[in-house]
Formats: sequence, C-alpha cells, structure tokens
Amino acid sequence: MDNEREVKHLVEKSKMLFLQEIIEDFRRRQSQYDLGTEFAKTKKNNTILVPAVVGILVLFFALSAVAITWYIEELTSDITVSIDEFADVNLRELLDSARRLEAEMESIQRQRAELTRRRDREIAQVELQAQRDIDLLATRDISDQQRSQQSAQIRVTEESRVEEIHAQYAGEIEELDLQIEALTTQMAQYDARQVEQAREREAQLDSQRRLFELEMQEQADEYEQQIEQLLVEHEQQVAELENHAANLEEGLRAAHQREMNSLILRYNPRFEEGEIPDVLSRQPSVESFGDVTLAAYSSLLSEEGILSEPQFSELLQDVHEFRVLVGALKNVPYRNRVPDVLGGIESRAASVIGRYEALRSGFADLVAVRNEQIADHEQELAAERARAQAALEEQRARLNAELQEQRERLGADTERFLFAMEALTSDNRENGYIVDARDSDEIYVFMDRLHELEIGGQGYVFRRDDELLAVIEFIGAGSPARARLVELYEDAGLRPFDRVLLQLQ
Repeated sequence: MDNEREVKHLVEKSKMLFLQEIIEDFRRRQSQYDLGTEFAKTKKNNTILVPAVVGILVLFFALSAVAITWYIEELTSDITVSIDEFADVNLRELLDSARRLEAEMESIQRQRAELTRRRDREIAQVELQAQRDIDLLATRDISDQQRSQQSAQIRVTEESRVEEIHAQYAGEIEELDLQIEALTTQMAQYDARQVEQAREREAQLDSQRRLFELEMQEQADEYEQQIEQLLVEHEQQVAELENHAANLEEGLRAAHQREMNSLILRYNPRFEEGEIPDVLSRQPSVESFGDVTLAAYSSLLSEEGILSEPQFSELLQDVHEFRVLVGALKNVPYRNRVPDVLGGIESRAASVIGRYEALRSGFADLVAVRNEQIADHEQELAAERARAQAALEEQRARLNAELQEQRERLGADTERFLFAMEALTSDNRENGYIVDARDSDEIYVFMDRLHELEIGGQGYVFRRDDELLAVIEFIGAGSPARARLVELYEDAGLRPFDRVLLQLQ
C-alpha cells in the first residue's frame, strides 16, 4: 500500500509539474507580446487569431493531462502489492525515511528551480518590454535629444524593475537553500552501509513487486516520452505562433507607417499640381508683414465719403488678426510645401497691404491736388457767374422793355380792332361777328356791348339773310367772347365776319 501511495504521489507530482510548467510557460509567452497594447493607436489590429489558438492549446493540454491521470489511476487501482516480507520494521522505517528525505529534497530543488525560472522569465519580460518601448520611440515624431532622454529613462526603469524582481524572489530562494542544507545534513546522518543493506534486502522481494516496478518504470518512461513529445509539439506551436505574431507585427508596423505617411500627406500636401508651383516659384515683392506699415488715417478719406475713421480702425484690426492667425499657423511644424504656402500667403497679403497703402497715399495726394483745382475752378466760376448774371439782368431789362412796348402796341392795336368792330356792328345793325372759327370747340366771337351775353346762351350764324349756317353756344364772356359749335348746316364751315344773331329771351 505504501508503494501504491508513492506511485499516486509520483503521478500527482508529475501531473502538477507538467501542468504548472505548461501554464506558466503559456502565461509567459502570452505576456511577452500584446498586439492590443502595442498598436492601440492604430485601432485596426483587433484580431482573435492568437487568443483562439492559445485557448485551443490550453484546452488540449488540460484534456490530455486529465486523460493521462485517469489512465494511471485505472492501471494502479487493480495492482496489489504485498509487503509481508518486510518483517523488519526498522528496515522499512529506514527506507521510508530515506525515500521521504530524497523526495522532499527533489521537491525543494524543483521549487527552487521553478522560482529561478519564474524570476528569469519576469526579468526577460521586463527587458523585452523595455526594448519594445525603445523600438517604438523610433516611430514617434520627436527629436533625437528627446528620443535619447526617453531611452535612458526606459533603461533606468528597466534596471529598477529588475532589482525589484531579484529582491522579490531572493527571500524565497534563500529559504529554500536553507531547507536544502538542512535536508542534506539529515541525509548525512544515515549510515550508508545500513541503507545499502536495506536496499539489498529490498532487492530480494518477490518477483511480483519487481515486475510491478518494471511496469511502472516502463509506464513512467512512456508517459515521459509522451510528455516530452507534447512539450516538443507545444514548443513548435508556440514558435509558429511567435513567428506569426512577428510577421503580423511587421505587417501592422508597415500598415501603420503607410497610414502615417498617408495622414502626413493628407494634411501636409506637396502642392505639385495646378498653379501653386508657379505661384511659389515667383519671388514676391514683399517678404513679410514686417516690411509694410500703414500710415495714419487721413481726414480726406472721410471728407470724400470713401472710408470713415471707424472703418479704417476695423481695417487695422483685421490686418492685425490676419498677422496673428498666419503667425500661429507658421509655428505649427508642417511638412512638405505647407510652410512655403503659408509664407506665400503672408507675402501676398503683405504685398496687397503695401499696394493699398501706396494707393491710399497716392489717392490722398490726388484728392488734395483735385481740391485745389476745384477751388480755383470755383473762383473762376464765381467770377463767370457774376459776369453772366450781370449780362442776364441787362438782357432781361431790355426784353422787359421790349415786351412792355409790344404790349402797349398790342393794346393799341386791340383797341383799334375793337373800335372798328364796334363801328361795323353799329353801322350794319348786327349783334356780332365771327372772328376766329378754326377751333370748333373755342370760337372767338365779337358781340355788341349793348347785348348782355349769358353763358350757355345760343346764337345763330348767317352769311346771307336767308341762309342759316350754324348754331353756337357761348362758353365765355369778354371781348371777344368765346363759343362752341353746336350744329353746322353747311359743309363750307364758318368764316370770319359771318354774322351772329342772338336768341333773345
């Protein structure tokens, strides 16, 4: 039964050692490289290939370990070992003690080796991470001095972390060394000759126990070969994964570099097409805003209604703000032709401002000369206006005198005409005569003053005593009176000195 417990103990230790090494090796290899952390900036490397493969390997090894354990337990459960031949209790105790010390020594040595491997793995991981951080500095857009400073800081952090790891494992390793020393002292207390005799007597056990040990040894060798083969396959798969990860990292780095180049070109174009290369090749007349200045405001601009003083102040503020904005853009470390374009914008704007200032200055001089000319012309026009006014007054006085003379002559002529018409009317005993009948709506008629005219009254027009020509209606009194044609009886129409007979009420 003791041998059975020892076999089970050996199997359990083998299983735990195998699984522990596999899990620790898996964790170590998984933590050595993290694409998600390394390329988080790209946001395009979310692949599940590596976690899926690692998960499948872990599941495979776990199932293999469970199957092997079950198989060993099935083999050992049916084996019966008889230890009746160990009549000598002291011999059994001696062997048990020696084996126990040897097993404990082996366990402690394995623990120390595992601690050493774990410490070395953590140190290697820290060194690898530091080297990766230094490699990543080469991809960042920083100066050589900053890159050297950050590299030195990474190395300092690496050394500090390595010292912490040594200090972390030093206590446990020292404690295990003390236990190994104590076990060595205990094992030295046993008589080597007694142990050898016990072992010789142990060799005389029945053939069944020896056969069992041989079978167990063969089974252990077979399991060790299987474990070794699994380890080889595991290492091969891990190597393939590492190779794939390295290729993937290289591809991602290349894609990241291409993307960075594309982004740089997008926001820092070269301007190799269109008119921009020709524009940038021409040397501007003004290099920067420092070469131009705006003169003080001239009141002539306001007097001429061109630009008020508040508008000029706004113009100065716009120029200042344009300088500030262009200066801010020039402080940005652009690449390719963007700095040249910004310089071209500044020089062209400065040239426009300089030409505006020259235009404004020339315009002010031109306006001053023009105002002097206008003042001279206004003086000449005032003198000419005075002369023209005097000539006009003289001509007006002459025309008024002529008009008055014509009015007097016309009045005399009219008076003579009316005297003649009155004499004609009186001599012929007529009521009146047609004077002007060219407009049928406004006929001028001379009527005898002895007859009172009524507006709206009618008169009869005769040329001979028995020939009625027309009927008229008076629309205005006076001398001569005015009338309109009501009805015409002859196609010949009315003529001057046709007689008019009033219709008396």
